[in-house]
Parts: sequence; structure tokens; C-alpha cells
Amino acid sequence: ARITEINEEIARLVAERHALSESLTFPVVTLPVEITSQIFLHCLPDNPLDPTAFNPSIVLGHVCRQWRGVALSLPQLW
Repeated sequence: ARITEINEEIARLVAERHALSESLTFPVVTLPVEITSQIFLHCLPDNPLDPTAFNPSIVLGHVCRQWRGVALSLPQLW
């Protein structure tokens, strides 16, 4: 019983350490979706019809899982 409690505590602490490590390593992913969305919209080119204009939708969607979800949820990027 005591060994089970200790193993559960170890698992909890490892998960907590992982979550803290992620937020410290990548603080930008802790931004609210609304703020991330606004930042993404500011990346859009001034003239979307310009064939040489940078299309941020693909690049932003490849950064991480969270950014992919945000990018896919913004019809303005597509």
C-alpha cells in the first residue's frame, strides 16, 4: 500500500515537472488563444493577391500542436 502511494506521488511529481518545464521552455504557448490569434492575424500580408507575399498559415501551423489548432481555426489565414 505504501509503495503504491509513493509510486503515485512520483508519477504526479514527474507530470508536474514536465508541465512546468514546458511552460518555462516555451512561454509563448501559454498565451491565451485570443492573443495568439491576434498575433497571427498581424502576420498576414498587406496584399494577399501578391504572388510573392509570404503566406504565414503554413509556417505558423507547423510550430506546435497548439499553434496548428489556432491557425486552422482562423479562416482569415486561409
